[in-house]
Amino acid sequence: MYRTGRETADDATPHRFNAAIYRFFEILTSLCDNRVMAQSVLLYHDRLAQLRAHMMASPKHRALAAQGYMSIANAIAAGDAATAQEASEKHIRIGITTCRTLGLMSKI
Repeated sequence: MYRTGRETADDATPHRFNAAIYRFFEILTSLCDNRVMAQSVLLYHDRLAQLRAHMMASPKHRALAAQGYMSIANAIAAGDAATAQEASEKHIRIGITTCRTLGLMSKI
């Protein structure tokens, strides 16, 4: 049974949330017929993997991430490229701010 983004974000086990993020990226890249774009998405995902464990330990940050991923997924499902781009950029900016706030990196 699939869980909603909210259920996954509220889960006290960051491992399940991280597994859901991996699944999101698998689905996202499988929908992409542009191999260069798919590779870019995977490189972005891999770059953040080392930071994600620290970021997703907090329910607050899991909720922010879930909201971002759901916004991106909804825009993609609606076929709205402009909104998907906007949601992706917002999600990335929030991620950068979170990393800096948590002291995970000085610059990205």
